[in-house]
Amino acid sequence: GVGDWVLRESEFELWRDGLDGSVNPTLLCYGGQGVGKTYISSLVIDSLYERTRGRNIAVLSLYCDYQAQKAQTAVNMIGGLLRQVAVRATEIPGEIRSAFQESRREGGNSLLLPEMLRLFIKIISSFERVFLC
Repeated sequence: GVGDWVLRESEFELWRDGLDGSVNPTLLCYGGQGVGKTYISSLVIDSLYERTRGRNIAVLSLYCDYQAQKAQTAVNMIGGLLRQVAVRATEIPGEIRSAFQESRREGGNSLLLPEMLRLFIKIISSFERVFLC
């Protein structure tokens, strides 16, 4: 289909399989408004989900919207990623479960960015590999 060419590119395959030699590999999708960045990103994410199903690999995604910049705070974005990775984890560490339960009791917004980052790093360390899209 449209955009499938990206998934067949050798550069993409090397990146996906961790064979590009990078310590912190990054695949960047950029371009002007309306050129298909979101569509291509969705293809990549779907492809990663399919390839990693049943494995100890997390595929996390984050879409930003130019129209909703005020809602796209670091706390909201890291919180969204933390929720995604918690859902995919085979076991949620007690410390993370407790932090979320306490946050919920206090109205849902009590976790500060440093604490969210610490919890996020802790939970992703339990995965063999993490794709952040």
